[in-house]
Amino acid sequence: MAPGLCPIHLAVLANQLSSLRELLEGGANVEAQERSCGRTALHLATETDNVSLAGCLLLEGNAEVDCCTFNGCTPLHTAAGRGSVKLTALLVAAGADPHKENFEPLFFREDECCHDDADEDEGYIPGTTPFNMAASSQVIELLNGKEYEAKTPHGAVSRPQGDLASLDVGVKQEVCCALESEGCWEKLAHSLGLGILNTAFRLSPSPAKTLLDSYEVSGGTVSDLLAALRSAGECRALSILEGALRRSEETPTSVESRLKADARIDSGVCDSGVELSTA
Repeated sequence: MAPGLCPIHLAVLANQLSSLRELLEGGANVEAQERSCGRTALHLATETDNVSLAGCLLLEGNAEVDCCTFNGCTPLHTAAGRGSVKLTALLVAAGADPHKENFEPLFFREDECCHDDADEDEGYIPGTTPFNMAASSQVIELLNGKEYEAKTPHGAVSRPQGDLASLDVGVKQEVCCALESEGCWEKLAHSLGLGILNTAFRLSPSPAKTLLDSYEVSGGTVSDLLAALRSAGECRALSILEGALRRSEETPTSVESRLKADARIDSGVCDSGVELSTA
C-alpha cells in the first residue's frame, strides 16, 4: 500500500461512498496528498474510473478539479491518458483545464546542449497537457468542448424522439419550478441516467430546465420521467406531473375528440400529446 494514505484516500480505494460522505461531513481535508506521488482523493477516484466518487468529491467536497500531483498531473491528465470518457466529461464539466501543463517534458532539444549559467534549463521543454495524453478521438472531442453523449444500453440503436416534447409547456414549467424549489433535480438527474452532467446543470441559470431539455433531446418519454420522479422520492414535481396526466385522461370525450383519437390511434398518443401507454 502506498505510504501516507489518509482515511479519505482509503474510502475512495475501497469504493465506500457512504464512508466518503461521512468523512467530508466531518471536515476531512479533500486536498490531502498521499506521500508517494502526491495524489489526492480525486486523483485516486479518477484512476479507479469511479464516476460516483469523483462526482461526490467535486460536488459535495468542493475538491479542486485541477489539483496537482508532485509531477504536476491533474485528474484530467489521468482521465484523458487512460481514455476514460465519463471521467473526462465530468472533469471538463467541472471546469478542468485541458491545456494545463504538467512537469513532464514533451521532448528535449538535441541541438542545444549547452549549460549557460544564465539558463540552466535551456534545452528542456516542459508541458504535457491532457490533450497530449488523450488516448482516443472521443476524449479529444470532449476536451475540445463537445457535449458528452451517453451510449444506449447493450449497444442498442439510439431511441427516436420521445413524447416528452409534446408535454404541455405550462406543466413543464411547473415541474421545473418544483424541482428547483425543493432541490431534488439532482436526484432526478441520477434517476434519468444524466447524473454525470450535474456539475454542468448546476452552472445553468435553471438547472432543472436544462436537465429536462437534455432529457427531451435524448428521446425522453413522459412515462420514463414519471418513473424517474417516483424513484427519486416524494416531491411536488411528481404530484404536478401525475395531476396533469390524470386531468388529460379525465377530460370528457366528445364525438369530435373521439374522431381525432381514432385518426391517431396508430401513434398511441391522445390529443393532449401524452402517451396513453405506460409500457
